[in-house]
Amino acid sequence: GARSLDPDVLLAGRPKVLGPDEVVVWKPRWSAFHRTPLEDLLRERGVDTVVVAGCNFPNCPRATLTDASERDLRAVVVPDAVSGTTEEGLAQVAGLGVVLRPSSAVVAAVAGSVGARDTRGTKRERPGTSPLGAPR
Repeated sequence: GARSLDPDVLLAGRPKVLGPDEVVVWKPRWSAFHRTPLEDLLRERGVDTVVVAGCNFPNCPRATLTDASERDLRAVVVPDAVSGTTEEGLAQVAGLGVVLRPSSAVVAAVAGSVGARDTRGTKRERPGTSPLGAPR
């Protein structure tokens, strides 16, 4: 059946777990990290790369990319899945170390990582870069 969101849980700042690899958090401000449990959720799960798509690049996506970088997370932006991008804005976040990847590359990387676990259940990693080419 359909999974439902609980507004009371989300507005209280608590995550809503929808599945083993699917969690929803409510974002009260521009950055997805501002006063949310996102960083803790990522660290608990061993996630070190954030892929950003969304609306109005100068505000929410850019703030989230900056905050991801400040937390030493690898950050990837998907320009063809973000509204309001400009060459100048993308160059500026690239200067922070943000990697730019088209949606086709992100879809391929995600598809390639599904089930990419060894026999002990440990995620296999390629040394040096993430599947999206973001430096480790």
